[in-house]
Amino acid sequence: MIFCCAAVIALSGRASNAFEHQDSRASGMGGTVMPGGIHPCCAMAWEDRYAAVAASRSAPYSIQGLAASKVALDIHGEGKWLSASWGALGHDLYREDRFSIETALVVAGRFLAIGCRGEMTRRKVEGATAEREALTAAAVEIFFKGGLALQVDRPILRGARGGGDDFRVRAAVVAGGLRLSFNRIISIDGYAENRFGASIPAAAGASLLLGYRPGTEIISAGLHSSGKNLNICFSWESHPVLGNTFSALVERIWR
Repeated sequence: MIFCCAAVIALSGRASNAFEHQDSRASGMGGTVMPGGIHPCCAMAWEDRYAAVAASRSAPYSIQGLAASKVALDIHGEGKWLSASWGALGHDLYREDRFSIETALVVAGRFLAIGCRGEMTRRKVEGATAEREALTAAAVEIFFKGGLALQVDRPILRGARGGGDDFRVRAAVVAGGLRLSFNRIISIDGYAENRFGASIPAAAGASLLLGYRPGTEIISAGLHSSGKNLNICFSWESHPVLGNTFSALVERIWR
C-alpha cells in the first residue's frame, strides 16, 4: 500500500513531490485553481460578499482503500478575502494531511491585490517512529482587469521535507458564468507543468467542466450544479498510467 501511495505522488503529474489536495471542481478542470477571489463555477464577481463551506471526497485512481478528502472555508468581503482548507489522503498504513490558509487585500484601485499563503503538510507511515512535517509559504499577487485575472505565487519559505514549494501562475478569463483557466507550475528543480480548464454554462444552473494536462496527457470532465445556496459537483479524471479518479463535492454558500 505504501508503494501505491508513492506511485500516486510520483506519477500524478505534479511538478513537486507532494500529493495534490484538490477538490472535485479542480479535478474536473484539469487540476487548475482559479485566481483568488474568483469562484470556479458560480457567476459571482470577485468583489461580491459571500461565505462558503465546501466538502469534497475522492477515490484517487480507484486504488482500493485509498481515499482523499478536503474541507474548505472561503470568506469574501469587498476587496478582501480569506480561504482556509484541510486536505487528507489516507489508508490504514499511510496518512497525509495538509492545512492551508490564504488571504489577500486589494491595495490599488480594484486592480491589484496582495497577500500570502501558508501551508503545513504532515505525513505518517504506520509503524514509523515519527511524523514528517513541512512548512511552506508564498507571497501572492493578483491582478484584475475587466474579465481577466492573473495570480502569481512566489515561494518565500520552502519545505525542507517536501511540501508545496512551487512557483505558480494562475490565469482566468471570466465572462458571466463562463470560466477559462490556465495554470503554470514550476517546481524547485525547474520542472514545469501547464494545465488548462474550463467551466462552461449548460442550462438551469448547470456547468460542464473540462480539463487537460499536456505532457502527462491527463484529461478530466465534470458536471457542476449551482443552486441559490447549494452547489454540487461530480467529476472524473483519467491518468494514462494510474487510471481513473472519481470525486464529488457539496458546497453551502451564504450571500
